[in-house]
Amino acid sequence: MTEREKNRQGFFGNFLIVVIVFAVIIAGLIYYSGHPLTPVAAVSKPSSLPVSEDSLKIISYFGKTEHPISGIVVNNQGIDFAVSSGSPVYASGGGEVLIAGQHGRYGLTVLLQHPDDYTTMYSNLGLIEVNVGDIVNEKEIIGLSLTAEQDKESVIHFELRKDGKPVNPEEAYGLK
Repeated sequence: MTEREKNRQGFFGNFLIVVIVFAVIIAGLIYYSGHPLTPVAAVSKPSSLPVSEDSLKIISYFGKTEHPISGIVVNNQGIDFAVSSGSPVYASGGGEVLIAGQHGRYGLTVLLQHPDDYTTMYSNLGLIEVNVGDIVNEKEIIGLSLTAEQDKESVIHFELRKDGKPVNPEEAYGLK
């Protein structure tokens, strides 16, 4: 084998190593960036409450009810929980984040899409911990309730929908 052939063989061997290392780095970046082709969470129907069961306190019920702040009778399309300021808010099922931000009169809101055309909405948040497009697991923290110095409690508004129509969370989660 000539010197030239040895150099050529060494070059191709080194080139192959560089290509393999590069491919491993790219694969790692795709995996850790939560690329949609990588299963990073289990998508599931909503089945757990968005707030800690230890501090479960419903202050406004599904349907026609008196608004807890204004006192006006409203048609509540979800339920409202009183929680300690700064409490974690959990995904009630695994799914994809469709909205993560200001959402009209609802304030800071997270909207999740679940299987079988279910969606859940979590409103009146003080901090959002997820981004649009994220895939979250059931019981993963998606945000925190509002924190106000003068208030020890905050209100979290929660809605459950099937095919875009409101579903009574009290019945769905056995809260009655």
